[in-house]
Amino acid sequence: MRLDQALGAARVKYWQGEGQRARGKSVILVEGEDDQVVLETLFSSRHSTWATRIAVVPCGGREKVRRALAEGRLPENLPSNRLIIGLVDRDTWDAGEQRTAVALTAGQLFVTRGWCLENAFLDHRVWGTVVPDRESEVAIHDALDEGLADQVAAGVWRWTLQRKRDQMNQVLNGLPGFRDPSTPLPDLDDAGAVQRALAALHGAGADLEPAPLARVVVETWQQWRHLPGENQWRDCVDGKEAFRGTLVPLLNQTVRGQGEDSWRLDLAPALRQVEPFNEICALLGL
Repeated sequence: MRLDQALGAARVKYWQGEGQRARGKSVILVEGEDDQVVLETLFSSRHSTWATRIAVVPCGGREKVRRALAEGRLPENLPSNRLIIGLVDRDTWDAGEQRTAVALTAGQLFVTRGWCLENAFLDHRVWGTVVPDRESEVAIHDALDEGLADQVAAGVWRWTLQRKRDQMNQVLNGLPGFRDPSTPLPDLDDAGAVQRALAALHGAGADLEPAPLARVVVETWQQWRHLPGENQWRDCVDGKEAFRGTLVPLLNQTVRGQGEDSWRLDLAPALRQVEPFNEICALLGL
């Protein structure tokens, strides 16, 4: 059996299993298994029998979740006659792009307020639930405030460049010969044809000129730096990096020492207090 056939067979087997598990239940599609574990822990904290009527199904990425809901491309064997919603990271979407994505799914798509799910852990209403006393709470809050400006600046820089990278990828994926070797390339012996192909690429959004990028960086920094601190942690920083590199070490120093994955599980129940997790729980009757 060829590799592509083996992968195809594994994919069919996986979705057959997920379809069996989701039969007769409401379904929430998520990007990956980390998201699945966090949501299942949150749901377990809300109701002991949630799994008898709800299935959390990883799809393998934001675009797969979006397309499943917006284009009706549900994975094989998933029930289509029950409530089906999705949760994805905001990632590099701006506010307009997020509104459009949600509208195209008729409101079935929920998007994290911040860059990713981990931004919600940085909300005081979440991490504060595991801190044993006021003194420890103040110590963590002060330490977070001390490094916040640098975290926001890093977030601006990465957000701007990652948006450009994502735009470049969209352009490249549609370029002849980039994804599909059977599509025709320009004649590489013809300098004019090559130049025209590159000009089309440039015009389609793959522009990496420094001046426009610099303007975006400065404008975004001016907007984000003046937001309240809680909003900055929630909306403006790289949540995964800030959670792993900043919040987890602080919790280990002031509460107890344990790994990143354990803190995800300990903090997950408190997500019920923040968007969009409170909305998801309410919709699912939890």
